[in-house]
Amino acid sequence: MTCTIMPEKQTAVFWDWENCPLPAEVSPAAAAKAIQSAVSEHIDGSRIEMRRVYFDPLKAQQRPRDPSGLDSSGFDLVHTPTRNMKETLDKKLIADVLTFAWDCSSGGGKPCVVLITSDGDYAYTLAKLQDRCVFNVVMYGPQCQTANILLQNAKVALSFRDEVLKLTKTPPPVITAPDTGTTTSTTITTNTPLPPAS
Repeated sequence: MTCTIMPEKQTAVFWDWENCPLPAEVSPAAAAKAIQSAVSEHIDGSRIEMRRVYFDPLKAQQRPRDPSGLDSSGFDLVHTPTRNMKETLDKKLIADVLTFAWDCSSGGGKPCVVLITSDGDYAYTLAKLQDRCVFNVVMYGPQCQTANILLQNAKVALSFRDEVLKLTKTPPPVITAPDTGTTTSTTITTNTPLPPAS
């Protein structure tokens, strides 16, 4: 009897910090756990091989507030100074994505790419990777700032804030009054003494 060994799924996370920064209320450790949880949910049987964060350290408003926390939480910090070229970060990230996919496939693995960004310039790369059976997940920033073409070329598209970090607040319950059928808000007071029995 021949034993067939299935190719192992290997996942790499590539984070374009400039286009999708971490919200101030979330710590790097919490972000790492949230990303790991989302990967486990949407890429069955995969392990994370690397997590890379790309940013320009010379841009004060676009660099991580807590790089030490990111490093301690397992992220590789990739410094990408612009050198007067707008797409320096994009080009380096795309080169690393393609290198990972090639190395993984060449070694008999099954590559899966997680891209954290809102930049539509990555759509072409995702489309070509899908042609080569590379599974991809896009975790995008605010909807108003995200290119539709990026989401259309994603196998799985998740809101980074709402679906990955779970920052959406649950709305308060609406209680319907049974007699009138109208909605009302109810205040519940605890430790209120009961009226004396008649």
